[in-house]
Amino acid sequence: MIKKLCALCILGTASFSLVAQGHDTSPMYMGVTFGISQADLRSYQGGKSNGHGFELGYDFTKPEDFVGIRIFGRYTRWSGDYSERLELQQNLMSWGLGAEFMFQTPVAGLRPYLGAGLMWWDGRRDTESDYLARLRGADSSLGDPYVGIPYPAGPHGEGQAKAGLRFGLNYHMWKDFSVSLDYNVYLWRNDSINQPTTDHVIDRYALTGYNRINPSWLGLTLKYHFAMPY
Repeated sequence: MIKKLCALCILGTASFSLVAQGHDTSPMYMGVTFGISQADLRSYQGGKSNGHGFELGYDFTKPEDFVGIRIFGRYTRWSGDYSERLELQQNLMSWGLGAEFMFQTPVAGLRPYLGAGLMWWDGRRDTESDYLARLRGADSSLGDPYVGIPYPAGPHGEGQAKAGLRFGLNYHMWKDFSVSLDYNVYLWRNDSINQPTTDHVIDRYALTGYNRINPSWLGLTLKYHFAMPY
């Protein structure tokens, strides 16, 4: 489903580029992102701070527009280090779609932006964890007492679409290249004791780096703009 949605986004932007006319600019772009994790996401990575991503988008903003709009699809990947506190190593990837408003400034080529999107998260425990098993076993309402069996590696349960925001600055350096710096924050994991099933709940209280997780990061993106007019 995620791949189909991203494919539709790509096909849609391509079709817009075929029918639009009028300006010698490059509205369709492809970008490579260097990410710096913040808060929950950095704890989830075991203290590691870097990740990467790729983005494909189409900017409907014309040079004379004070406010414009662009759409984008993207992929992000965050691999983690081993956390001594959680006795666990985790990774996280995602696919996303979004739209944002672009605003004109007195500086040529410089445009701030603000937008929202949806991300489909795919997180995984790469290692088993004695700590998580002991924590879960300490609460009799969550399952059987701890008997020396580690909590197994495996996927996290919450993979459905989650909403988020991003805002930043985009600077068009020269004809075919621009660079942007933005802050991103999204919802993801919020497994609580009040859910219908407690099979994957570790603790009734928030556990830093494991649950709740609302990923946030700084993204520095270099974009190549394809030579196609509006």
